[in-house]
Amino acid sequence: MPQNSIAACSDGIKKAQQALERKGLSRQKLAKYKDCNLSRSTIDNFFNGKAVSNESFVNICEVLELDFDEIAGISQASKQVTEQSAPQKESLTETIN
Repeated sequence: MPQNSIAACSDGIKKAQQALERKGLSRQKLAKYKDCNLSRSTIDNFFNGKAVSNESFVNICEVLELDFDEIAGISQASKQVTEQSAPQKESLTETIN
């Protein structure tokens, strides 16, 4: 079952905080940013390592120009395993049908 929310890892929070400072934004300004439009509590949850909706997570990362997989702590190896297992699932489905 797909996950509906995601949290930033500790390294991701540090990178996001650096990006926030690099862009000259505060958390409050980020919440009101034209392309973000999220509540301050959602922004605070993100920077406190609490889960936020996938859409909010991606939105924050896009405004801060960050790779959301990196901020979430999804390693390259994990992504490769997922990509390699996907075709196997499809072939299993084809076999059943």
